Amino acid sequence: MVSEETRRKISESQKKRYEDPEERRKISEGNKGKKRSEEERRKMSEAQKERYGTDPETPTGRKIACEILKKHHEKLKGDPERLTTEFMQELIGTKCDIEEQK
Repeated sequence: MVSEETRRKISESQKKRYEDPEERRKISEGNKGKKRSEEERRKMSEAQKERYGTDPETPTGRKIACEILKKHHEKLKGDPERLTTEFMQELIGTKCDIEEQK
């Protein structure tokens, strides 16, 4: 087991690692054009859902999904080319208290 002091030092050194814009550009260039396998993409998706709580299967995820949907509701209802709010609610698997105008 690593001590708290060691963990803090490692954390600080990792944070400094990406401060340099040139270093960030190199990492970006290195990742461009990479093909990801289905399994790799699924794992990354699961990690992001867990990290940001957007999995509609959880109460927190439903709340966050509804907040995002409410934020974009005006855009969705104002443009017939976009998906309807009702469809988006169906897609995320939860109903939000938003009035849909038809």
